[in-house]
Amino acid sequence: MDPFVEEKLSELGLERFIPVFEENEIDRETFLLLDDETMKELIKPVGPRLKLKKELQSLVKDEQAWFAPAIGGHDSSGFLENRLRNVRRRDSHKASKPPTVMVPKSPLVSTVDLDLPEGE
Repeated sequence: MDPFVEEKLSELGLERFIPVFEENEIDRETFLLLDDETMKELIKPVGPRLKLKKELQSLVKDEQAWFAPAIGGHDSSGFLENRLRNVRRRDSHKASKPPTVMVPKSPLVSTVDLDLPEGE
C-alpha cells in the first residue's frame, strides 16, 4: 500500500477503504488523478466520497501552486520557479560588479596595487 494514500485516507477517517485502494493499485500519482466516476467506484457512500473529493481538490490546488502557469511575461509564476528566477537575478548582479578588496590603511604603505583576476 502506498504510504501517502494510506496516510490521507487515515487523516480523513476513511481507513476502511484502504483495502479497496490497495486492491485497485491506487498510489500517490493515481490518487491525485481520481475523478468523480472513479471515486464512485471506489467509495459507494456519498459522505465519505465527498470528504475525499474535498481533500483531493485541496491537494491538487497545492500541487499546482508550486508550478503555476506563466503570467506577466515570465516563463512561470510557480513558487519554485519564482525563487529560482530571483536567485539567478541576484547572482547575475553579483557577477557584473568588480570584486571589492578592503585594505586597512597603514602609515608604512601609501598605495596598494592589487591585480586580481576577474571573478575572484
